[in-house]
Amino acid sequence: MAISQARLDRYRAELGDLGQAAFLFVDEFIRAIVEENPGISVAELREEAIDAVDSALHAFGDQASELALDLFEEIAVREHGIDVDARIEDAIPAKMVDDGVRYAARKLVEGDTDAFRRDVADLTRYYIKRSAFENMERNCHRNDLALRPRAERSRDVPVLLHAQLARVRLPKRADGGTCPCLPRALRLRRRAGLQGPACVRADRGLRPGRHVRAVERVPEDG
Repeated sequence: MAISQARLDRYRAELGDLGQAAFLFVDEFIRAIVEENPGISVAELREEAIDAVDSALHAFGDQASELALDLFEEIAVREHGIDVDARIEDAIPAKMVDDGVRYAARKLVEGDTDAFRRDVADLTRYYIKRSAFENMERNCHRNDLALRPRAERSRDVPVLLHAQLARVRLPKRADGGTCPCLPRALRLRRRAGLQGPACVRADRGLRPGRHVRAVERVPEDG
């Protein structure tokens, strides 16, 4: 049984909601930092923005990847009848975040703080969607599942073609927890006087994080 277009549309809509929540997270945080620190330097605001993006990735990136892997498992089971080894990995390197924010900081040098805030928030939304795509694609390769050539598949859903090896899905967390720990994100939000990530999800009609898979924090080279 193939995945329906309605299911794909729901996935894209939910992923879009998470991207928008991440956008608002960063936009509101940077706005609050600027308002509370009118004399903040370019370097200081840049570092605060990097922290905000990192926090958004921890708060919403794993949720986006979870959505992608839910769809990945449905495709594997319905179209191929197999169990898969599905894992969430950090897909956005710290250097990518650092480089992106530093590039956006050109706007600060030009005195356009609003443009900087908007560009960094837009970048964060992109990173959330990229996290989902990268995790789906990596799990296809991990489970020896072929993908259509890039030119023939959706830019956000790598469609599975056939299975070569079956894997066993990782168990759920032993402690029964359902939400990732976000101490850094919450600490940043408190500093800026903003509501926590869970409140953002509720305001946006999003379901709570269902952090049930193992998350691989792969050390960066060097």
